[in-house]
Amino acid sequence: MPKYLSKSSYMAGLECPKRLWQILWDRNSAAPMGGMGELLTKIGTQFGELAHGLFPGATLINIDIFNLDAAVEDTRLAIDYGASVILEAAFQHGQCRILADVVERQADGSWHLIEVKSSSSVKDDHIIDLAYQKWVMMQAGYPVSRCSVIHANKEAVWPNVLEIFTQVDVSDEVDNQYGQVETSLAPMLPLLQVGAE
Repeated sequence: MPKYLSKSSYMAGLECPKRLWQILWDRNSAAPMGGMGELLTKIGTQFGELAHGLFPGATLINIDIFNLDAAVEDTRLAIDYGASVILEAAFQHGQCRILADVVERQADGSWHLIEVKSSSSVKDDHIIDLAYQKWVMMQAGYPVSRCSVIHANKEAVWPNVLEIFTQVDVSDEVDNQYGQVETSLAPMLPLLQVGAE
């Protein structure tokens, strides 16, 4: 079965090529997630699902992690049929594949790529993550003209759910990082091949 470079594995590869290799080929040897890491992942997932409420009428792609090819095809079909906003959109270029939290079609046919994070501010990692996502979309033939991060608003008061989100345009920051993506992929892509050491 071919290996793919997801958002999280790309970020791991930037941190340490050996960690990327372990994720790809020897996941069982990695320390299991537990405690706070597991809780933060769960909170992040719930925050992302809550953010779907910001986009009424959006097309949600059904994600089966064991059949992401279907998600890529479903995303293509949604775009072909004119979907204006797609949640959990899947894009692929070669062995690079992403699941974008939100993509919004712009008037000129380009896309606004939005990453949803449960943190209370924009982090450097969010910019790097978005640059990789933009690169995959662009290479797959979907031009990206804007990038944003939706994060938690510390000033929000429950129960007004919509107030708990803040959207920040980070297009310039992502553009500054974009040129480094292809260079950073050079040592990672060989690790996707069978027998990589």
